[in-house]
Amino acid sequence: MPDLSLLKPLSHVLEIDVNDLLNGAIISEDKYRKKSGENLISLAELNRLKSFRYGFIGFYPLAILLLIYCLIKHIESAGILSLIVAYSTAVYYFRYRTAKDVMSLIIVICGIIGTVGCLMGFVVKTW
Repeated sequence: MPDLSLLKPLSHVLEIDVNDLLNGAIISEDKYRKKSGENLISLAELNRLKSFRYGFIGFYPLAILLLIYCLIKHIESAGILSLIVAYSTAVYYFRYRTAKDVMSLIIVICGIIGTVGCLMGFVVKTW
């Protein structure tokens, strides 16, 4: 998908409506409202997924550094690992809500199991 600021100039050059550009086809007037709403919802979901991607950039390096620190200092690291798995599970959950693909659902289920397992391991080892 092109940068959103380029959609209007691109649609002007192509002499089509922005909604037609987002839809990938020229649509009739009676379907225009429905497609317009669908495209707005898709853009909102895309923006939400982008915000999670930016969270990855900050979260994962910090989590990896904490894991390395725990390994060097021989400190229990299952709690940090559970945070990493929980964050990944949340990202794939929102991806599943948007795309409804089976692989994201499988990753979410495995992520929930992994998060619970890591938390249980952390509690058992630190109790």
